[in-house]
Amino acid sequence: DKQQAADQAHAAFQHADSDFFTYLQLWDFYQTQKRQLSRSKLRKMCQTNFLSHTRMREWGNVHRQLMETARSMDWTMGPRRDDPQAIHRALLAGLLSSIALRSETGEYTVASGGKARLWPGSTLAAKKPRWVMAAEFIETSGRYLRTVTSINPQWIEELAPHLIKKTHSDPHWVPDAGATMAFEKVSLWGLPVVARRRVPYGPVDPTAAREIFIQSALVDGEWDSQAPFLVHNRKLQQDLEQLQAKSRKLDLLQRDEHRFDFYHQRIPADVFDATRLKKWRRQAERDNRHILFMQEQDLLRADNDPVAADDFPDTVQIGNSSFPLEYRLDPGEAEDGITLTVPAAALGQLNSHRLGWLVPGLLEQKIISLIKSLPKRLRRQFVPAMETAADVIPRLTIGEGNLHEILASELSHLSGEPVSSSDFQLDKLPLHLQMNVRVVDGHGAGLASGRDVQSLRQQIGSDTETPLIDNQHGDWHRTDLTEWSDIDLPHHITVQRNGIEFVSYPTIVDCNQSVTLTLEDCQETAEQHTRRGLRRLFAIASRKKLAAQVKRLPQLSELSLLAAGIPQMGALHPQFSDLIADRACRPEHTTPRNTSQYQTWVQQGQNRISVASQDVADLTLSIMQAYHTTRGVLERGQAPQWKQAVVDITQQLTDLLPQNCLTETPWEWLRHFPRYFQAIQRRLTKL
Repeated sequence: DKQQAADQAHAAFQHADSDFFTYLQLWDFYQTQKRQLSRSKLRKMCQTNFLSHTRMREWGNVHRQLMETARSMDWTMGPRRDDPQAIHRALLAGLLSSIALRSETGEYTVASGGKARLWPGSTLAAKKPRWVMAAEFIETSGRYLRTVTSINPQWIEELAPHLIKKTHSDPHWVPDAGATMAFEKVSLWGLPVVARRRVPYGPVDPTAAREIFIQSALVDGEWDSQAPFLVHNRKLQQDLEQLQAKSRKLDLLQRDEHRFDFYHQRIPADVFDATRLKKWRRQAERDNRHILFMQEQDLLRADNDPVAADDFPDTVQIGNSSFPLEYRLDPGEAEDGITLTVPAAALGQLNSHRLGWLVPGLLEQKIISLIKSLPKRLRRQFVPAMETAADVIPRLTIGEGNLHEILASELSHLSGEPVSSSDFQLDKLPLHLQMNVRVVDGHGAGLASGRDVQSLRQQIGSDTETPLIDNQHGDWHRTDLTEWSDIDLPHHITVQRNGIEFVSYPTIVDCNQSVTLTLEDCQETAEQHTRRGLRRLFAIASRKKLAAQVKRLPQLSELSLLAAGIPQMGALHPQFSDLIADRACRPEHTTPRNTSQYQTWVQQGQNRISVASQDVADLTLSIMQAYHTTRGVLERGQAPQWKQAVVDITQQLTDLLPQNCLTETPWEWLRHFPRYFQAIQRRLTKL
């Protein structure tokens, strides 16, 4: 019935985190009372606080005896320091077998074996710390730990290195540490003191750590070091791997085991991390600074024929532009083989015939594959294909003409039987023997890729705008020009996009009432636009002379009457003006490139206006008369049985004379229109 009163009295001594400090606080209380009270009052005080006076006196005697023993051993006793960590560590050294670890169920696994729970009267019973140390075990209805405190498991490793057990697993290379590391588990009599931590593996197993270091850091390249030997070896490895991709020889390089052996034979057995390697190199490279530098013979197989680097260039020249090539040895993948990178603005410069030649180093493979793709009746005449290819190649010039047509001609010559380029079954060619084209924007981002240039042009043209004009070439974009104002018009300029240099062509574009100065990626397109643009500038500069000449054209009334009967002819006078300007300035023969040349060119053209007018009148009259004659024959001969032929001829007439045909059709073509109409008339008369 006095249990509650005793608990209340003892609560004054309790320490929140340690039952051991509860005893220390009780000791301090008793010693203070002992100094202040008489013996009888001290006994009464013990009784009031539910303390055994006898046990307290015995406790004091033990303390006195310990102090005398210490003094007899000449130990110097300093002032007491109430340091919980120091006191608990001192106790732990003698209580290692009484360590316990809490499980998920709340029970504690004891180092000495078995399970136990915290004594209900402990100040830690409610907190249930993960690691505890106990001074005693109590067996009642269950097993209990009494007089406990929480501990740091790190103390166990420091106080009992001779008792703990360490195991290591999963050794691996860690670039940031520059060493092989492993995961370490530390246990004491089965209790996991450290469940998993990363530690250097070299001191644990130097041989295994060294092998991992060499394989991962030096062979596999998982160490971002700028050591001269590594920079050299990485560059050599990359160059030879690129050569292997170019030549498509899978067995060109030695296996990784040879590179491992190279380092293994040179690096001492006690070097298993970056720090030790650096220290060893400092000494070893004094005698041989290239001791770890690889040479080609260390990486190449000895039984391979040499590969000529010139047979696999890094760029390809197309016209005036040079485009980078990338080689990949990845059979079955979309980008296997050679990939040419081209800015979208220069896509128009690519020539599918030139791309068909690939590079010199792959030409023989492609010719062999083309021969093997022939129908059997032709293919059997060129067996073995390899020998046939060897005979043909010396007579070819890479990049000139259409490979398929030239090869077909050579094979025809060899066999005496005609071979056509259409006989090659191109769908049977391996991907790596067809040039892959990667189209990029101005920032190098991919827009599209494929092996059909025409399809790429259509895709890029519909998916995105790819102007040649940018901030660096803004001077080449000038609109609403009606005169030649300080224009320098070089044949071509060099444009750079994302490190790729290519040629662009300054162009003058006809906009009806003015012209625009811009850039084109295709030389032929640029020349066509510029011819019309110059004609427009000439027409603007000679407007009055041209208008007067049109009014004085011979048979103008007859021409107007004939034109009225051609629905798609359009306005006649503007076409006459442009056509006379075209014949007078003849820009297809000479293209002015600067102001002085332009002024001379305009003057010469104006001097030819009258002659050009006569040419225009004569030709247009012949065309219109021939057209109407043909229409008359067509309308008279529409018998039912010739309906299909009549429909075909009607469409031909429409195609020959579209809207504004006089200015949209080149003069060289217009000259043949009367002959075309005569041919149609002859066809009609024979129906």
